[in-house]
Amino acid sequence: MVRNLLNQALMKKVFHYTAFAALVCQGLGCVVSERCYEDRDCQNAQVCGPQGQCQPRLDPDSSLPDGRVPIRCPRADMVNVNHLFCIDRFEASRTDATSTSEGTSTARATNRQGVLPWQGVTLLAARTACKAAGKYLCRLDQWPTACRGPNKTVYSYGDTYDPAICNGIDAYCACSSGPCAATKPCPYPHCFYTCGADFKVDPTGSRLSCKSAWGAGLDQAIYDINGNVWELADSNDGLHHFRGGAYNCSDSEALHRCDHDGTWGPSARGFRCCADGVAVSVDAGPTPDLPDAGPSPDVGPTPELGLPDAAPTDLDAAALDAAAPDAAAADAAVQQ
Repeated sequence: MVRNLLNQALMKKVFHYTAFAALVCQGLGCVVSERCYEDRDCQNAQVCGPQGQCQPRLDPDSSLPDGRVPIRCPRADMVNVNHLFCIDRFEASRTDATSTSEGTSTARATNRQGVLPWQGVTLLAARTACKAAGKYLCRLDQWPTACRGPNKTVYSYGDTYDPAICNGIDAYCACSSGPCAATKPCPYPHCFYTCGADFKVDPTGSRLSCKSAWGAGLDQAIYDINGNVWELADSNDGLHHFRGGAYNCSDSEALHRCDHDGTWGPSARGFRCCADGVAVSVDAGPTPDLPDAGPSPDVGPTPELGLPDAAPTDLDAAALDAAAPDAAAADAAVQQ
């Protein structure tokens, strides 16, 4: 027993000598391998790991019941989706987009409020734009989780379609004049066919109630994931998957649902970027944010593959009214 105690004391002395030698060697260029034996052998609140190496201590208050390692987002303007991945708060926009112009730059995708979203995109273009921003195009398996929120609702805001919350074809119904002037409440579901509507794309984040339940408050929420523009989700099945619906869907109640998967080529096709999270530890300090604004070299036009470039313009209301009796046909007509 005495010999064992002596051996343990000797090993600790060797460790502390090795640590001291490592500090000295930093200026001499030599290499020393350190090994810890208990937590107090480590510095900066680290702990001694099973392989004898000091490592960050995981935050005990953020442990997950299913054993997953908690994460935080690499950028402050992204939303943490159940410690699975991070997603941009806003639909992707071009670097030169404004509140009245979509812009023309293909340099990279930006995550900004108050600008027109990037439209008419293809799978290759969306992938390239997100990659240039240090992220990736949100995947098909990620998108519904971000949309439905922790309560797994039908829409990001709840289970019942409300045309006044997100930007759909009913949102801009002519409620103050014509046949709907005396109708209350207005807008109401499918009011477009009775009232008519001047439907249009909104700048990103214009409707503060149109948000997923993920995040904390207005400054950390996923906006416009239902309506405004369709969001192209990445997959490897050879199809183009558009989610969330858009401002010009003739049946916004059906096409805005989080579980609706459009595999045709709608006109108002946009996208959103995602990123992997960073494991949470007590002593790691704040994760540095990467800039999402400022000058960025333009990589030139992005090759367009797969889908025709349909112009994201408002559709002819008269044509839609004529097709109204056939709801399925109307949905297809609006989107093409």
